[in-house]
Amino acid sequence: MRARIRRIRARSVFLLALVLYALVGLLIGGTLFVLELAHLVPAAERTGIDAMGAWILVFFPLLYGLIGGFFGAVAAILYNAVAALTGGVEVDLAVKEGKRESAPAEAPAPDQEAGSASRPSTASGS
Repeated sequence: MRARIRRIRARSVFLLALVLYALVGLLIGGTLFVLELAHLVPAAERTGIDAMGAWILVFFPLLYGLIGGFFGAVAAILYNAVAALTGGVEVDLAVKEGKRESAPAEAPAPDQEAGSASRPSTASGS
């Protein structure tokens, strides 16, 4: 089945990116926190980050989440603007039936005339 992605909701991308980037921020903040606890950061190279202590576990996820969410929403808005001009991204979808996967007969795309024959769907590995 062939489908087009013509619009992406910026709010949903913001929330998804916020959570994903917050997890990355937690990983980075957690790593810095553990390195500081183990005193693996040399005293000569210490910055203001080590003074944050456990707050780094809150600061980094929040900072990374907000920045990632913002840029994800901006990307969705830009995609919507370009998709309005170009028609969006076309994807081929397969319907799963039980344990096997089958591609149903393709219906004509909405932008094709009703009398024209549709092209067979080809799956590509790229």
